[in-house]
Order: sequence, then structure tokens, then C-alpha cells
Amino acid sequence: MAALQSDTSKETDRSEPPLPPVLPPTPGFLLQLFLIPGLIVVAIVLVWTLFYALAHMGSDAESHIAELERDGPSRWHAAYNLSYALRGGSNEALREDSNAAARLAAVLDRELSAQPASGGVASEGLNSVEQALAQGRLRLYLASALGYFLVPQPLPALNRAANFNRAPSDVDVQTAAVESIARLYASLSPQQRATVDAASLQKTLLETSRSSENSLREAAAFGLGMFDVPSSKDRLQALLDDPQPSVRYNAATGLAQFNDWGAAPVVLEMLDPAQASTTQESSPVLEEMARVRIVVNGIRAADRLSAGRSPGEMAPFRAALQKLSTDPSAEIRDHAKGVLDKLKNLPAS
Repeated sequence: MAALQSDTSKETDRSEPPLPPVLPPTPGFLLQLFLIPGLIVVAIVLVWTLFYALAHMGSDAESHIAELERDGPSRWHAAYNLSYALRGGSNEALREDSNAAARLAAVLDRELSAQPASGGVASEGLNSVEQALAQGRLRLYLASALGYFLVPQPLPALNRAANFNRAPSDVDVQTAAVESIARLYASLSPQQRATVDAASLQKTLLETSRSSENSLREAAAFGLGMFDVPSSKDRLQALLDDPQPSVRYNAATGLAQFNDWGAAPVVLEMLDPAQASTTQESSPVLEEMARVRIVVNGIRAADRLSAGRSPGEMAPFRAALQKLSTDPSAEIRDHAKGVLDKLKNLPAS
């Protein structure tokens, strides 16, 4: 009887369909299960963040400006955040805000007139050393931020900051102000430039171009390239012999904008890949970024110098650009090939 029951159970087991084999999930299944929903969630978050940023951009800028207009130990944080916001490509309305620019310029003017911290405990709850550091950072970030506006209101304050040299450490503020003068002035329309005391700005750039500080001469050389007047061109010609490579390169780039052939030897120096060793950056990545920036600026300068030149005059540039057309950097290759194509169309002398 037991044997019969056993046989019956075996027959029952054989009558049931077998279970399908257990297989590992396929890549397509995992893609549908996890990646695609994840991408949808990320897209939703990004869209929400974008709309949130656009909705609060104005109020955030206003809060930063209001904080800067009050006394407080962390105002330099607000200046840094505002500088970062102004550099953003989507903040065009803020950069064209004359009222915001004038208010920030007034804060910078006030800080330039403030007495340096000395002895005791400052009113902001910092000792004199901490207060001096905070003052320096605030002036530096304000001078940098004002250069990203597209209106002329900040220029008088920036001009004063470019001449601010109470202590050796103030050279950073001066350099930021000179860079901002050049950047802002270059962005102005002819109508806006007519409202500016350009002669005073150019005088400041001429004076700072004679500084013993490399960074200040470099910034001044860049700024002088914005002023198409004989005194600027003469000074840029002199700076072509500066011992600091970055100063020479900025001077050559400025002269090239005026199609001044005197810049040709230094522009050819910029097109030499070996000049990367002159950048002296702190890491190989920064070194390469600096090399690419210098070479690309040299290619653009060569393009400007080519106007009205003969094929013979441009032969050294053509040879340099031919080498650069196989450079490891795609950005350099693309710029070099573009100018080489233009040089093919130069009229025969």
C-alpha cells in the first residue's frame, strides 16, 4: 500500500509542468528598470532648479547688495557670491542694472575710504588682523564683481581702486580693478563710452603698467589694448620687451588689435608650443590650460595682423600655424586650421 502511494505521487509530480529556469536580468531590463526612471527624475529636478534659480535670481542679488550696504564681518562672502552671480551667462538683466551697479560702486568707494583696522577689537567683532583681512577680501571681490557689469557706472570707483596702494597687499585689489576696467570698458557701446572719462582711465593704466608687480603690469597691458590712442600704443610697444612673458603677450595682443606689425615677433613667440614652460602654473592641468589660452590668443592676434599683409610677410605665421594644426589640443587645432584657410586667400604681393 505504501509502495502504491509512492508510485502515485511520482506520477503526479511528472504531470506538473516544469518551472522556467532562473536567468540573470538582461542589460536592457536593468536600463528600463533603473536608468530611464532615474534620468526622468534628474531631468525634473534640473528643470525645477532652473526655474527656481530664475525666480530667485533678482531677490538673491538684492539680498547680497543689501548685506554689503550694512556693516558685518561676513560681507566679503556676499561680495564673492555676487561676483560669481555676475559672471553667469544667464544674469544679463543683473549685469545691465544701473542701480545695482551704482550701489555696489558706492560700497567700494566707502571701503576705499575706510580707515585700516588698528589695535583693539573692531566693531564687527574681529581683532585688527582679522578685520584687515576681511577689508582686503571685500575690496578685492567688489573690484572683481563690478567688472562684469555692462553699464558705465562702476568705472569711477574702479579707477580709484586701481590707484589704491596703502599697503603691499593692496596690489591684488589694484590688479582686480585694472582687469575690471578693461573688461567693462570693452563691453560698452560707443554711446556709453562717450559718458566716461576715458582719459582718466587710460592715465591710470599707463601708470600701473610701470608697476614693479608682474600681475599689475599684465593687467594694465591688457587694458591699454582697449584704447586706440598714440600714448597707449607707445606704451604697449615698450612692454613688448618686458621680462615677464604674460606682460609681453598681452602687449602683443593689444597691438595686434590695431594691426600693428611691431607685435609680430612676440605673436610668433606665442605660437611656439614651447612657451608653455613660461606659464609656471601649480599643476599640469593648469599648465595646459594656460598654454592653450596663450596659443589661441596668439592665433587670434595672427589673424588680426594678417589684414593687408602679403603672403611673404605671413609666411612665418603660416609655418607656425601648420605645426599647430596637429596640436594635441582640439581648440588649438580648430583655430589654427581656420586661420590657415584665411591665409590661403591673401592677395599676392
